[in-house]
Amino acid sequence: WTIGFILKAMDGGRTVRIILANTNPAKIIDLPISQVASLCKEKIKLEPGRIPADNPYTVVISQHLARLSELYPISKGGPPALDPIIDMKIKDLDFVDLYTKKQNIQNKLRQSKCHLCPKLPEQMAIMEQQETLLDQIHQLRHNISDNSLALMPEFQSRIEVLMALGYISHDRTVQLKGRVAREMNTCDELLATELIFENALDDLGPEEIVSVLSAFVYQEKEATEISLTPKLEEARNNMKRVATRVAQVQIACGIEITTDEYVRTLHFGMMEVAYEWARQRPFADICMLTDVQEGSIVRCITRLDETCKEIRNVARIIGDTSLYTKMEEASNKIKR
Repeated sequence: WTIGFILKAMDGGRTVRIILANTNPAKIIDLPISQVASLCKEKIKLEPGRIPADNPYTVVISQHLARLSELYPISKGGPPALDPIIDMKIKDLDFVDLYTKKQNIQNKLRQSKCHLCPKLPEQMAIMEQQETLLDQIHQLRHNISDNSLALMPEFQSRIEVLMALGYISHDRTVQLKGRVAREMNTCDELLATELIFENALDDLGPEEIVSVLSAFVYQEKEATEISLTPKLEEARNNMKRVATRVAQVQIACGIEITTDEYVRTLHFGMMEVAYEWARQRPFADICMLTDVQEGSIVRCITRLDETCKEIRNVARIIGDTSLYTKMEEASNKIKR
């Protein structure tokens, strides 16, 4: 708080222009009336013309403000304020009640030893920062809460997708498919789970499985035209078919996506490279098969290993020992 001299009211009384005490040169600010704590009983009598428009901070005003600051230190409550009930004759019951509560709070503040602490501004700044952080934490917790998500149309649509595909029951109990999808972190959970439950990987060898899974993890531009074996070509077409079915279910449940957009999330440009890598072909020869940079190839293979391990864990959950063995072998084959 500080003491000031009101020059004039503006904006229909919602803003006031104030000269602050103890500032040299003069400091004049415009404040919302809501930031004025009180009007004191002290008045400064000036003759007309004593406040020039270009330099309102006259010696008279300066002397009066300095005197008030010495007589009524802010630490002790400042100058005596006008009582809106007694001096201004405001009798509204609601106003009187609020004003009485305000006075009680201010009296408690003045009696608090904290307000005499020389480090009060520094401590108040820390508390303000803490309150701001707590508000942000509260808002973030609300944003991720079930109450917040439940109001989102997309959230409801995705719940319907999970029900339609059998990942959760109608009472939202997680089913086996849901447990499988929960294990997937490096690829499209729905599409990978659907491929597993359609036994799309059963007829493929470890090298071919590695090739198929590369469509999930490769996210860069399409490579040059690839050459696939008939079995891999069939596997690619099967992935497109499953992706089309999953996309159609999502569209029917209100997800804003087209079938072509969803199918295009699969990138088949690394299928041949991944297949030859798993067959232990020399890296120099593999680089001749594609225009993808060497670093991108290595990154893709690293992510492929993580995907193989995730599907291996899935095979353990569903009790598929054959798939578990294949994924263990596939993971070993791509390690160099």
